[in-house]
Amino acid sequence: MANIIKSIRRLGSEAPSSRVVAVYYFADGDRRKPDDEDESTCLQRVSRTLLWQLATSYEAMTKSAASVVERALHFDGALDLWEQLLFTNKELQNSNTTFYIFIDTFDPELVPLFQKHGMLSDKSRVRFLLTGRPELISGYLGPADGVTYAEVPITRHNGQDVEKYIVAQMDTMQMLRDTSRPGISEWRQVIMNELRDKCEGDYFKLNTSLTALSKVDLTEDIREVLRDAGRPRKDQITAELRRLNNTRTLKEIREINEIILWIDKGRRYFPIEMLDAILSVKHRRRLVVPPSEPQSPTMRRQTSDTLVKASEAEEPAALTTISLLPLAHKLREKYTIFSVTDSGAVDWSNSEIKNQIPTLEVQEDATSNGSGKLSSRLQVVQEAEVNVVRHFLSTVCPDDLFKRFAFDEFFQEKLGARLKEFIHIDPDNADAKIALTCLTILTDEELRKQEALRQYAMYWVLEHLQAVDLSAADRKLKAQIGPLLVRLLTDDCGIDSLFWCFGKELVFHPTVSLPALEV
Repeated sequence: MANIIKSIRRLGSEAPSSRVVAVYYFADGDRRKPDDEDESTCLQRVSRTLLWQLATSYEAMTKSAASVVERALHFDGALDLWEQLLFTNKELQNSNTTFYIFIDTFDPELVPLFQKHGMLSDKSRVRFLLTGRPELISGYLGPADGVTYAEVPITRHNGQDVEKYIVAQMDTMQMLRDTSRPGISEWRQVIMNELRDKCEGDYFKLNTSLTALSKVDLTEDIREVLRDAGRPRKDQITAELRRLNNTRTLKEIREINEIILWIDKGRRYFPIEMLDAILSVKHRRRLVVPPSEPQSPTMRRQTSDTLVKASEAEEPAALTTISLLPLAHKLREKYTIFSVTDSGAVDWSNSEIKNQIPTLEVQEDATSNGSGKLSSRLQVVQEAEVNVVRHFLSTVCPDDLFKRFAFDEFFQEKLGARLKEFIHIDPDNADAKIALTCLTILTDEELRKQEALRQYAMYWVLEHLQAVDLSAADRKLKAQIGPLLVRLLTDDCGIDSLFWCFGKELVFHPTVSLPALEV
């Protein structure tokens, strides 16, 4: 879309009028504000961004918009703003101006805006271009009264870009790099044709397939990857999550879950260097926070029949060691559900991934011994299912054959999967975990010297604390937060971190009441 905007602004003599105004809204740039949490609706955000650009696009338009604002007693919502500031604005009648409005997203809330546009007598004066999934566009705009639109399927026009991208990625693969080897050129052409036709220009599918290809070398494995290239996005995301759960170590899965935590609940986008520093705080926390009394693990609200046992035992040393591998390399080679944006921030590699990640919810322990369990939507073999299969096999197989195939060991391995942690989102404890990290930063002499970490912790620790649901948060987390909160408000280190200024700028926090925490 950025290239289209540039082209429109360079139309020159080919433009439909002597003046061309091009304004735009990019959803990713507005999804998370660095200074405050924007709770306005999609229509309000889009209107705020676009109408400001339209009102300041040229001098006559600015004067006209200012006159409308001065005369208006009030504006009845975002649609009324569009009506008065643009659709009935006298500048719209000026024959020498054409307005191009680009929206790089689609939301059902925008449909009434397009319906208002459909009421214009000359719709060519204001032209909308928006991007979205074909089924989403046709599902909402198709039945809408008064909305007419034309589709421009990207896959028909970006074939050359897709081919260049596939070639560039194959050039980085060891098995496909050397075209002088026998058969390599033919395999490159097969891969090119399969990915181009099956992925249909969907870069998420392309990247998923190319990443899978880079990890195999056998021809049969290559054929299997190519067979799966055309699967729907949802299936590919589910398969990728399953692959990560099966191949990544326990420490890596915990690190993935922590990255998910900060991407999902953080109050800003995090540059990769800053996120790497945040992930290292947990190693420092083990040195500064005394071990709490052993707590009975909680139960998790069961969202399906799948149960995973939660172990609250002390972590083995292997899980507390620090990895020397750069985070950027991990994201690229190991944690493929994330990516680094052009601005250097860590985000989802595809916005649909979050919706496919299982959510953990809290359930009080109802058992007498206090053993806790985790539930998730991931498919884990249950003991009752194993008993059914074991009974069947023991019935049809002689004992020596049953032992020869080591079915008992196989069943134990399947049941052991219930003890394994999985990639998940934990909304009940997310803000508590981030608050714990912020408090650790603010109360540690070494960590608070990192200005970026300290600034985030100082500005947002209170909001994360207020967002904690005390009835649902884990007791062990609350017990860790309590002593750190006391240190924050009583020790010189904590007080200086929270209230002392950076350079010459004074940092001031108004007096607020903190939520009570169970200690």
